Parts: sequence; structure tokens; C-alpha cells
Amino acid sequence: MPMSHAPHMAWRVLLVEDDPIIAIMLGDMLRELGCSIVGPAGGAAAALTIIASQPIDGAVLDWNLGREDSSAVADELLRRSTPFVFSTGHGTTGVAERFVESRCWQNPTVSIHSIAFSCHFLGVSNVAPRPQRGP
Repeated sequence: MPMSHAPHMAWRVLLVEDDPIIAIMLGDMLRELGCSIVGPAGGAAAALTIIASQPIDGAVLDWNLGREDSSAVADELLRRSTPFVFSTGHGTTGVAERFVESRCWQNPTVSIHSIAFSCHFLGVSNVAPRPQRGP
């Protein structure tokens, strides 16, 4: 079950994404929601090393990581009962059958509001888009 944080504590989110531009975009959106980014990891091995060595509260996984997929990472997160969502440009197409019921964000069109909704769905109640400041 996701960790319940006090409002001043950032939710630690592992970001697994092999495209640097998308990693920056998603990282910025998650930070805007008050999350602390762990990573980003560009591949499954790096992500598994992070999972083994650092506490995380949730994860955002790109399904297609170059010549590999993120199934080993998703399996480990499930084993640890750590919530995650997939973030992919292909929807659930190509995602292993055992994960098709998982939450999935569509890149590059994911919005900060859909991220906030997913965080709420995963049990993180203290994230919300920060109000926009005027000029």
C-alpha cells in the first residue's frame, strides 16, 4: 500500500524512462505535484538497482526501454506492493497481458491533471497541481 505522507513530505517516485526529453517533462510535472524524483533510470537494470537500494513510494514506468521492456521492474514493484503506472506512447499495446489492467499514461500528451488523478488513485492524497502564479 502506498505510504501516507504528511503534506510537507515529498512522495518519492521512481521514474523509468529511456527518452531524456520525456523524462524531463514527466519529472517536471511530478515535481510540480510535490513529488521527489528518484532516478530517472534509463533501463530495467538501473531501475532494479535503485529499487534495491533506495526507498520509493511509487513509480512511473515507460514500457518500451529501447531493446527491453519494463516487465522485470513492474514485477519487482508488484512483489514489493509498490504502486506504479506505465507511461508510454503506445497505450497498452505491447504491454504484457499480466499488466493490461495497470494504469497507463499516454505520452507525450499526458497532462499534469491526469498525473494528479493517477496519484490520487494510487492513494497519494496530498498531491495536487500548484496554483499558477500571475505575471
